[in-house]
Amino acid sequence: MYKTDAKENLSYEYEMVENCVTLYVGDRLAVIPGFGIKITVIDSHGTEYSQVYEKISPYREKVEQLIARFANLALSPYHLWEVMDDIIEEYIVDFDLCASESIDTFLYKNVEVAI
Repeated sequence: MYKTDAKENLSYEYEMVENCVTLYVGDRLAVIPGFGIKITVIDSHGTEYSQVYEKISPYREKVEQLIARFANLALSPYHLWEVMDDIIEEYIVDFDLCASESIDTFLYKNVEVAI
């Protein structure tokens, strides 16, 4: 998703990033997706600056909504961590919920095998 600020002559790029998150569920390890946000600002000289906040939620839709919200606000990468620090507690519990709800969906290993 792209956004241009004509007054400041800046372009913003908002992207989703994906990683894996490993959690203990009882005596097993769960590997579930972790979606995050990357914001890049590009000035009129082509200089780029990016910030990434990884592993916000295992639910793609929730992170897509955040990306749209941040793009509408023209959130700068300089403020990504500050804003996420204020709202991450609402999202971080999603990992435990996803792991416990999706035992058959994602990869699980006995702890003895994984260590």
